[in-house]
Amino acid sequence: MPPFTLRFDHTRRHRAEELFPWLPALCGSVGFGIGVAYLVTVTSPWFLLLLALPPLLYPGLFALLVDLAVHARRPVEVVADADGLTITTGGATRRLPYAGVIQVYRSGADWVVLHRDGSSLALPAGAATEEQLAFLKGFARRAFEARKAARG
Repeated sequence: MPPFTLRFDHTRRHRAEELFPWLPALCGSVGFGIGVAYLVTVTSPWFLLLLALPPLLYPGLFALLVDLAVHARRPVEVVADADGLTITTGGATRRLPYAGVIQVYRSGADWVVLHRDGSSLALPAGAATEEQLAFLKGFARRAFEARKAARG
């Protein structure tokens, strides 16, 4: 298949999935904030200074939260060339080689491409044609056959 390019927008719902790796830090920060609120009401307002700690410890989390609050949509460009997928969104570019594509499946109204490195890409249903999806599924099938053959 010749190289192809997909362009679409990820909504806040799609981008909220980026929070999953941050859940332990998010829960810890919420619990810490509740503890600080208790200390402020019971003892001294000076404990409000402690609220600066979570953003200092987890700047990536708070940058993501601000980005989710400010930007409703983020444009995504996926280029499938001879070597792999190049995904560009929000000024960041990442490369996913085809050999690492382990699964392509439908989830609700989206197609999800899972990669061996733990990353995933949600493609809105109308963003890719059946031929393009079959092209990506072919790599997942070959990876499955290779794992199956390795097991014996």
